[in-house]
Amino acid sequence: MRRLIAAGGAALALALGLSGCASPQDKTNDACADVKDVVNALPEVAGDDGAKEIVPRLDRQIDAAAKADQAFGDAGADAAFRAAWQHLNATLRDDRKAWQDPLTGTGAPPGPGSDMVIAMNLAGFKAAVDGARTDLGAAATKAGYPGCGDAITWRY
Repeated sequence: MRRLIAAGGAALALALGLSGCASPQDKTNDACADVKDVVNALPEVAGDDGAKEIVPRLDRQIDAAAKADQAFGDAGADAAFRAAWQHLNATLRDDRKAWQDPLTGTGAPPGPGSDMVIAMNLAGFKAAVDGARTDLGAAATKAGYPGCGDAITWRY
């Protein structure tokens, strides 16, 4: 009887010791929760927001996403998920560049008519981020990271 109790106690101690180790999935979801906290602390984009408001928000999100990506690597996160995360971060950086210099990549000179070119350029970058968010949501769902896809409402 004592051996049985002792064996049970050892098994319980082992189980308690192992429960302190977070799984790669837990580590990944925790990193995403940190990003979500950063994003949620930022104000939502309003219709009259310009580069002065949006660029600093994008900087904070890009930094948080880069730190999370490093945590994903350390945790051994799913490769397809990481690729989607990195793609989203790249599109956020491109969107930031477009807000900083709205005529970037358009070849259009500043002056009359440039407002329309700027609006179309920014809309194109927003659409690219939208697509990357959709891809990330699918990859996060497939990899089993529910806190990493649509749960984060990026501000861009």
